[in-house]
Amino acid sequence: ASMAMRHGNGTRWNHAKKLVETQMAGLTADDLAALVTFRDKPEVSVPLGSPDRIMTALSAMQPGQEAGHLADALKTALN
Repeated sequence: ASMAMRHGNGTRWNHAKKLVETQMAGLTADDLAALVTFRDKPEVSVPLGSPDRIMTALSAMQPGQEAGHLADALKTALN
């Protein structure tokens, strides 16, 4: 289902961004993080590096209307 879909008192996208923000807040500058996004196919949007780059990239992103393939995105993230 689309991340733009309404979920509770926001969209799935809003809830997902809050979860990422919470996870990133628990990291230090010495930690590493990457961001894998997906629509029709997974893409490494932010390669492994400083966690602050994730929030910068995420703030510029918008959800799509199409369904994504979570299993493919997880495979990409784990490789």
